[in-house]
This record gives sequence, structure tokens and C-alpha cells, in this order.
Amino acid sequence: MRWRDLDRHFENTVHYRTRQDWILAILYLSPGKRVRSKIHLQKALFIASRYINRVSQSFEFIPYKYGPWSDQVVDVLEMLSGAGMVKLEEGIGIRLVDLEAGEKAVTSLQRGGADS
Repeated sequence: MRWRDLDRHFENTVHYRTRQDWILAILYLSPGKRVRSKIHLQKALFIASRYINRVSQSFEFIPYKYGPWSDQVVDVLEMLSGAGMVKLEEGIGIRLVDLEAGEKAVTSLQRGGADS
């Protein structure tokens, strides 16, 4: 995935992106609709934040043991897990369960966040 291309794709949008939409979109666009761990998700969002200003406006990252960390990512993941939208699988990773929510998040981001 090329972050600069994503930013260019969304450059004309003006609405605020929700943290939930960014996380769901990352999972939806990932191979197998999953990432290997919370650390991998944190790193993917951090890298995205370096190229997409709207991601950096949504999450605050701090240096941590295994790389950048955002408590906001953890909070949203817990909420998504509690809502049954994602599944945190020990040793397997984070899997998107609600594919419709993932697709809606991507569509919302493409339309400028109007649906969020």
C-alpha cells in the first residue's frame, strides 16, 4: 500500500476522519482483513500518519518499547472488539469481523468522512 497515493486520493476531502474509520479501513485493506498484532496496527497507523495529515490529526503517538504507541488506538480497538466488529485473536492478530463496517469506513474516508 502506498500512503502518498492514499493521501492524494483523499486530498480534496475536508471532513474529520474518525479514529474508528481509520482503524477499520486499515484492517479492511489489509491482506486477509487482519493484522498480525496490536504493534503492527500501531506501526501501520504511525506510518500512515507520516504521509496523511488527517491520520496524524486523529492519533497522538509517543515513543515506546517496540516503536510508536497511541493509547487512542488501544481505546478504539477495545471499543471495536466489544462491539463485535473486530476480533483480537491471541497469537493470530486482529481480524476484521464486520466486513460491512470496514467497507463503509473506506467509503466514508473516500467521500470525505461525511458518513462518519
